[in-house]
Amino acid sequence: KMICDGCDYANELRDVECPLCCQPVPTDEELDLNVMKRAEAGDPVAIRQMGSKYSERGDYEAALKNFTRAAKLGD
Repeated sequence: KMICDGCDYANELRDVECPLCCQPVPTDEELDLNVMKRAEAGDPVAIRQMGSKYSERGDYEAALKNFTRAAKLGD
């Protein structure tokens, strides 16, 4: 599921709940844990997100590994 950038921004200003599931907005740590769980389950979008995080940290070898794996899974 995707929401537009405007709705995402408005929701960040309210900082109350997710516009899709009405759950409290997760912390950054919770988001990272959720992405890692999804990546371990083989979710190509989560694997690509992990690759981006590795790239931001300067670990380009791990980033390439994740980007390649995500691409092979169709992302």
